[in-house]
Amino acid sequence: MYTSGPGDRPFEEEHRSASIAIVLSGRFEYRASSGGALMTPGSLLLGNPGQSFECVHAHGAGDRCIAFRFSPELVRLRAAALHVAADEARIIDAAGAAGFEDLSNFNHAFRAEFGVAPRNYRRIVRR
Repeated sequence: MYTSGPGDRPFEEEHRSASIAIVLSGRFEYRASSGGALMTPGSLLLGNPGQSFECVHAHGAGDRCIAFRFSPELVRLRAAALHVAADEARIIDAAGAAGFEDLSNFNHAFRAEFGVAPRNYRRIVRR
């Protein structure tokens, strides 16, 4: 989740994965190659991979926006973490159930997301 607030400067964001931005307060202008839009509180912006938006607003005036990024790999890792924590299943089976064909890649991605290897994660959550 990313937030903006007072003192932040307008920025361009490139969507590498699907995302949702929600305007909480103030007004935001988003510009893209396909056009622009003025967004007010409650407005949603859906971003597709490969799209870029320029975000123009007055952070100092209290404008606030929250953006959520969706990553299919993150969803798979979270599912695997639930499997690892709940089952006595082998780690390789949890990796396979989450769509990872290579255990080394799974362990690397799991450690990058959760800060520990899957086996250590299992020990931690079971305490």
